[in-house]
Amino acid sequence: MPARSSSVAEQSGRATKRAGYWALLRAVPRTVARSGFRGLTYRALAKEAGVTYGLISYHFGSREALIEDAARFAAEEAISKSELVPRSGELDDFARGLTKLIEEDREAQIFQFDLATEALRNEKLLEPIADLYRNYVTTIEEALHEFGVEDDPALARVIFGAIDGLTLQRLILGEEAEIEESMAALRRVIRLAATARQRD
Repeated sequence: MPARSSSVAEQSGRATKRAGYWALLRAVPRTVARSGFRGLTYRALAKEAGVTYGLISYHFGSREALIEDAARFAAEEAISKSELVPRSGELDDFARGLTKLIEEDREAQIFQFDLATEALRNEKLLEPIADLYRNYVTTIEEALHEFGVEDDPALARVIFGAIDGLTLQRLILGEEAEIEESMAALRRVIRLAATARQRD
């Protein structure tokens, strides 16, 4: 019986640590959005996540590793929720969830922009963040393939640049209708590219 109790306690401890890991990843964008990277201390983060101070070192080992994991998590959620590759496979649904994502997860978007500028000052973060940018572009390439535009990484980079810029405009200007109009224009550009490919 004591052995079983120990096993249950161990499982509970592992579950608590795992829950702490996800709480920390979600707390990073909130902390950075509020206080910038200077405010991203272990103490502030532990308080925001509602975990013990030592759990940060246990899971990540370094501040850079923590930031890298949080950035990857934020990017994966942004790609999924913004519907860069729509489930319907229809161009009209491309990035349909972007405006809602910005509204509901504003802190994560601010975090990613802060992170880009932070990486320019911290070489340890530069390559991991470059990988995240490449992931966005690759995802858009996958979407373009669905819409009939294959093997055009340059266009994928242009589209990502437009979405990235429109996201920043939405955060600064707060003009939802204008951003939706711009996204509609971007879909028209993709449709023109697809039509041109069909003619070739």
